[in-house]
Amino acid sequence: MTRPLIVLAIFGSYSLAAAAEKDWAGKQVMPKRPELKLGQWQGNRQTFSDLRGMDYTVKEEKDGWLLLRSGDHEGWGLKTEWVLLQDAPVHYTARLRRNKDDIWALSARGSAWDLLGEYDNAIKDFTECIRLEPGAADYYNRGMCYGKKKEYEAAIKDLTEAIRLDPKQGDYYGERGTVYFNRKEYEKAIKDYTESIRLDPGSINYRNRADTYRENKEYDKALKDINEALRLDPRNADMLNIRGLIFLDQSDRDRAITEFTAAIKADPKFIYAHNNRADAYRDKKEYDKALADYAEAIRIDPKSDYAYRNRGIAWERQKEYRKALKDYDAAAKADPKNEWNHNNRAWLLATCPDDDIRDGKRAVDAATKACELTEWKNASMLDTLAAAHAEAGDFEKAVKHLKQALALDDLDQSDRDAYRARLKLYEQKKPYRQ
Repeated sequence: MTRPLIVLAIFGSYSLAAAAEKDWAGKQVMPKRPELKLGQWQGNRQTFSDLRGMDYTVKEEKDGWLLLRSGDHEGWGLKTEWVLLQDAPVHYTARLRRNKDDIWALSARGSAWDLLGEYDNAIKDFTECIRLEPGAADYYNRGMCYGKKKEYEAAIKDLTEAIRLDPKQGDYYGERGTVYFNRKEYEKAIKDYTESIRLDPGSINYRNRADTYRENKEYDKALKDINEALRLDPRNADMLNIRGLIFLDQSDRDRAITEFTAAIKADPKFIYAHNNRADAYRDKKEYDKALADYAEAIRIDPKSDYAYRNRGIAWERQKEYRKALKDYDAAAKADPKNEWNHNNRAWLLATCPDDDIRDGKRAVDAATKACELTEWKNASMLDTLAAAHAEAGDFEKAVKHLKQALALDDLDQSDRDAYRARLKLYEQKKPYRQ
């Protein structure tokens, strides 16, 4: 085990007030001042490293010292030199009151707002930093916030400017790669992640490129990258989860379950691994195991829309339609901006074999929301809206929307054939039933 008390002479004396505070293990923290370093041990030799970012997670607390981790960077720091994330905006605001020209505090407060999900406040602070002293880091930070708001054009513009100002920062390419990933521009994302790996061959960059290869269905390349990421960081739950998804996407459910189980062992509260293992069990028709994992995911995060949605699918496959609808309703309430939450709900309301479940009007309302969220450009959502109008008896609109779906380019042949079969039903003024 590392020995944090040796660092005492370097970082300063320990405050008794900090000792009285509640344990911070598992919490996010931020530095109180810019010049902090973290202490590490290499054998009997003590070393120090600069901070790599603004947010760290406390892995352990011991005698007033914090074992901190951000990505693959880990080390010890004095508790009194750090502030809990929820208290960070107040701390940095106090610094700014003492010195309104404290650019570091202004940028740090922007980072705190970002981490707290207050993206408009974050953008406001970063914009002021850029006005006062334009620098690559603040363009990068503002670009990240735009990306999280799904304002992708603004994000790419800021991140490209950050790269122009400082082309040797791997994080900048990595973040722009993430924006391209979210836009499903996978080739551009892979190019940026490759450059980020060249500049900084860390586990996170390999993980991100692996996930992009997975989405692009280049599974051999994805597996090679995630194996390298795990070689660098062997017990990372997120990376074990990604390896599980690579197997699950190829219908290798048993190997996927092995990886998800390892991820849960590494971090029992890692909700994505519980959800994904449940999906694998569901696809194997081991519904009791699937439902147990979904229940655990919901226990970890009662607002997890995807756990409710995916459990709804499990109920639906078992013909437990009322339970399925209840979970779809919960998913839509938990995240009303996710199109699939509305789409799955609408599909069941429009096409359920149980007459007591179907409701054409509610199906049209939910399907319309899904189409609005996808700007009327997603074939699955348009197909569901067509089925909803057919259930409501408006076959003219059903035909119209299904033809819209068929006109899109992203349909594979099996979907196209299924849509054409439903189109014939609607032209004959017949609704579709599962």
